[in-house]
Amino acid sequence: MLVSHVAVFHPYSQTLQEYPEMKELQEEFNKLAEIRGEEKIQMALRVGKADPVYYPYRRSFNSFSR
Repeated sequence: MLVSHVAVFHPYSQTLQEYPEMKELQEEFNKLAEIRGEEKIQMALRVGKADPVYYPYRRSFNSFSR
């Protein structure tokens, strides 16, 4: 049986936030990414395959105007 998949992206933005509660995770992330000194990662994400997403039927924006 063939299953259709689509590429999906998941941002890791919370890990990159610079506030005290995230310091431990950010240090671990920087170590894994081999970040040194003043270098900074601006955006991180994971990419993978997933089943197609179901989008519920909704009225379009233009349907609210006449």
